[in-house]
Amino acid sequence: MLLTKAPALRSVARSLIFNGLRSITSGFNPPSLSPKIYEHETVRVKVESLIDYGRELEKWIKNNKLPAKMVGGWMVDLGGSPEYTFIWEYESYKHRSQVRMECMTDPNMEYMLARVGPMISEHYGSRILRMYPGIEVKAPTKQQLVYEMSVYRWKDASMSPDGQRMVPLVQDLYKAQQDHLGQHGAGVSGVWFTEFGNVGELTFLFYWPDLEKRDEILAGWMKDTEKRKLGAELATHTSKVSNRSLIVLPNMPGMLQ
Repeated sequence: MLLTKAPALRSVARSLIFNGLRSITSGFNPPSLSPKIYEHETVRVKVESLIDYGRELEKWIKNNKLPAKMVGGWMVDLGGSPEYTFIWEYESYKHRSQVRMECMTDPNMEYMLARVGPMISEHYGSRILRMYPGIEVKAPTKQQLVYEMSVYRWKDASMSPDGQRMVPLVQDLYKAQQDHLGQHGAGVSGVWFTEFGNVGELTFLFYWPDLEKRDEILAGWMKDTEKRKLGAELATHTSKVSNRSLIVLPNMPGMLQ
């Protein structure tokens, strides 16, 4: 949102009305959700501008106060290069609207966009995410790790968080992943569902010591019958949309380093 030209504002009222109707028609009670929302955006840059884009962002962030909290900023290594992807945290929809208005009237932002705009070949737009109930952003204790973002789509719309049917599965899977991965210096930084933009998607953000260690850890997971069953149950209800390994951008003030 802070690094690309943003789309038109969506009102808070529309969100409340739309999600309220979906909860009523689904026949399930809405989850106990935090008011915090997360904005995920990805931009593809021209190959010749891959390094310059990162330098311009670093320069701008160093000299300007960020109006929103950056969860993380990464360059895509495998699965979508040359791309940059970002996650921002807002206290509420109202907070996001305030931040957007500040950015629209900030001459420094206008200058930065004029600098990086010609470097962008495609902006995929923004997804507004909600964290699953009972899950919070978890930062690793060590830095210089490899991140992996895996996005799934529910095969049946009624399986989405609005229907509540799969929340316990996601929570159980998250707990099992943290238990197993945590023994090997890895973990899950967050699990979100998409509220606006490609609704019906499920996003996991993992961190690993390195990609070779990742393969060893997952091999150990597959040897555990109960853990393997959890993963298999999720697989029966979803299809994988994308899988990207991410490199943390240097000198970024993100929560995830």
